[in-house]
Formats: sequence, C-alpha cells, structure tokens
Amino acid sequence: MEPTNRDILTHKAPHHKLSWKENPSVFMLYLMLYFTVSVLILSGIIYLMIESGASSEIFTNMWFIIAMQVNNFIVSLFIWLKITGGKFSLHMPRQAMGIKNYIYVFFLTLLVMPISMTISGITSFFVDNDIAVLIGDVAGAGNGWLIMLLAFAVTPSIVEEISFRGYIQSIQEKRMRRHGHASFAKIAVMNGFLFGLMHLNLHQFMYTFLVGILFAYIVYATRSVIAGIFSHFVLNGTQVSLLQLVMRFDNAVAESPELAAYDVASDLFTGINEEVFAIALMGFIAIFTTIGGVALFKRFWRHNMERNSAIDAAKEMVIQKPTDDMQSDELTVEQPSLWSRIDWWLVACVVVYGFAVWLFR
Repeated sequence: MEPTNRDILTHKAPHHKLSWKENPSVFMLYLMLYFTVSVLILSGIIYLMIESGASSEIFTNMWFIIAMQVNNFIVSLFIWLKITGGKFSLHMPRQAMGIKNYIYVFFLTLLVMPISMTISGITSFFVDNDIAVLIGDVAGAGNGWLIMLLAFAVTPSIVEEISFRGYIQSIQEKRMRRHGHASFAKIAVMNGFLFGLMHLNLHQFMYTFLVGILFAYIVYATRSVIAGIFSHFVLNGTQVSLLQLVMRFDNAVAESPELAAYDVASDLFTGINEEVFAIALMGFIAIFTTIGGVALFKRFWRHNMERNSAIDAAKEMVIQKPTDDMQSDELTVEQPSLWSRIDWWLVACVVVYGFAVWLFR
C-alpha cells in the first residue's frame, strides 16, 4: 500500500542529536582542562627545579613561553583528533586568499585595534592586566623585538587560529549546514565567546571576545584559516612593536640627563589622571576607526561573496537530488524542549573558567 500525502507529512524523522565529538563546547571543555592540568604539572616541576637551585627566570624565557603555547593548542588538538578519530586536514579551510584579501584583512585589523585597546584599558581598572605584566617583564629582561614577535605574535596567531578558526569553526559550520541555519552570526559570537574563555583571564576576555568574532568572520568570508592567522599576527605584532618603541623611548630618556630632567607627562597632565586621559583619547579615536572598519568590512564581505560564488560556479558543483527519506526529514518540525536546548557542556566550560580564574589569580 502506497503512503498517502498525510502519512508523509506526519512522518517523524529520527532526531539527529549532535555527537559529542562534533560539539565545540566539548572540545573547549577538554582544552580548558588540558590547560589547567598542564599548568599545574609544569608549575610543580618548575617549583621543584627552583627548590633545587634553578633560576626562576624560566617563566620569562621566550622558548618556554613558545613551547607552552604549542603544547596547549597543537599537542592538545592532535591528542583530541586521535581520541575522536578526526582528520586534521578536513578542519583547516585553505582556499587561496588573493592579494586583495590580504590588503583588506590588514587594514580591517588595524581599524579594530583602537576599540580593543579601549576595552582593555577600561577593564584594567577592575581586574589586573596579567598579560601586560608578563610582556613587560619579558621585555624588561632584555629580550629583543624579533624573539618577542615570535613568542607573542607569530606563535599565538598560528596555534590559536588553528584551534579556534580552524578546528572549532569548521565543526560549527558543519553543524550549521546539517541543520540548515542560514545565519553565521551565532557561530561567530559563539566562537568569540569560546576564544575569550580560552584565555582564562578576566581582563582579556572582553577584547578577545570582540576580535574573536572578527577573526571568525574573516575566515568564513575568505574560506581560509590563513586569513585568521594573518589578522591575528597583525594585531599582536603591532602591539608588540609599539611596546618595543615605548620601551626604547623610555630607555633613551633615562640615559639622557636633559630629557630625564624634563618631565613631559607632569607638564601635560597636571591635575589629570594620565591613564583616564589615554583611554578617553583612544576611545575617541575608536569611534572613527570603528565607523571606517564597518564600511571597509562591508566592501570586504561583498568582495568575498562574489569571489566565492565565482569559485563555486567554476567547480561546477553537482547537487545531489534529495531522496524520499531526506524530503521527509525536511518536512518534520520537531521543537526540542527548553532543557535539551541548553548546552550543558558550555555551562561546564564557564564553571571551569571561573575555577581557573580563581586558581591562577
């Protein structure tokens, strides 16, 4: 007996529950636990080394900092892929960018810097800026510009983008395509949120959340994780370079009796809080750079949508005709309960984040 239209319309397709292997929150929870355990183990080893007479300067050693980042992101990712049976190359979008996209990404990154610096400055009034202290200690230890660039710009841009805009974003997009969601905004916000959590630092959370969203859109538009790496490098590299310039200026002032005797700051900021003035000035600049950034992003987005359409057309992609089973699945509208819509893995991530912030405070 052939099924009637009514039978087809009322057919209940099986509910495709997201596998834990494909849930970005599960990977994020694993990553945070991996970070925490790694730091605790290394701290214990270093403590024993110091007790045995070793120097505590290992914490500011550039190669130690680089090795920690590689362990936290690359080693942890390959362990995860081994556990889940995933393939690294399938999670790394690598479409050729073209020189025009490099130019777009470069200026987009520069334009977002003032607003991220403003947010960082404001949050520094409420929580300690630990990363600035670390970089200051490292720079003060006599490390050169190139090695600092390698440790704080090249390495994090590669390892963090591979994990977040490579692996995590690829499984987020796979979920989006599977469930037919048209908007990328939710993925970008979620990716930025997880990126902020990853830093395990209240001060860094807000501005890394913002730039994480930008990186997500850049990679999505260009279909290349290289775009995220490049943008991340420009952001971090510019900040490291500015810090080096400021420190060299301070050293020049300290070595010159004439300049040291002339306190420029006290003359310019008499009766004014210097930090508040600097943040207010940066915030004022951020108004104009953000407006310019939005305008440039629209051109960047339009350029890539047209470019991707042309690339897809050139590939002459064959669209498979859906089967009866697929059609019946599309006809099924099954609303999950409120309880099942909660991402409990993400809730666990937030709990671990709070614990880690308390532990490493």
